[in-house]
This record gives sequence, C-alpha cells and structure tokens, in this order.
Amino acid sequence: MKRWWVLFAVLAAACFAFGLWWDAGGGQHWLAYQTGTYCGTTGTRYCYWSGFGSVFPWVAFSMGGIFAGLAVGLRKVNCHQPGCPRIGRYPDAGGSFHYCGKHHPGWEGKHPSQEHRDRMHHLHMAAIGHPDHKADH
Repeated sequence: MKRWWVLFAVLAAACFAFGLWWDAGGGQHWLAYQTGTYCGTTGTRYCYWSGFGSVFPWVAFSMGGIFAGLAVGLRKVNCHQPGCPRIGRYPDAGGSFHYCGKHHPGWEGKHPSQEHRDRMHHLHMAAIGHPDHKADH
C-alpha cells in the first residue's frame, strides 16, 4: 500500500512542477512558438496554418487509420484463444481458427515434433495427389 502513496506523491509533484512551468516558466509561450501560433510580426496565426496547423488534423486522421489497421490485422493473426496475445501460426478446423503452439487443441501445450510435421506433410502431399507421395493405409 505504501508504494501507491509514493507513486501518488511523485505524480502530484510532477503535475505541480508542470503547472509552474506552464504558467510562470514560459510553457505556454514555448508551445505557441513550437506549433507556430506565435511567430512574431508575420501576422495572426500565419505560422500556425503554414506549418503545424496544415498538417496536424491530417496526421491525426492518418495515424488513427494506421493504428486501426494494425489493430484489425493483429486481431486477425493472433491466437484464437480468448486473452492470448500470441501470434496464431497453426491452423485448426480446416483453417477456420488459428492458434499459438501453447493453445492448439491437438498439441496439449507442446509444439509438434519434427516427426509429426513430416508425417502431416506426407499426408498432405498424398491428399493432393503428388506423384512422389503415395497414401499409406
């Protein structure tokens, strides 16, 4: 419980220091200068629209689209087990589900051995009718 109070005290001190810097230390002036809102005698808001303002809204939309695309892509490739963040590299149920090596239902938490992978490859090649692989009965 003591660690939470220490964390709270550090955050409170950081917020207080930021407030002092923002009001009395020139933080507002720094932000206005960096974004182009204040740039001297060129006119009101000229530097903002020719610099930061002309890019900022579009950057927000673009980054939102990029992050949404990454989230959808990650959701598609991650393990089908709820709450598992691993990449689902191993298909199950005819490719409908993808699981990580830990959650694949046929492997019981262990990755398949080389012999298993070779046998599955042989069965697959026989199923598609490859001439070098004959079906074993």
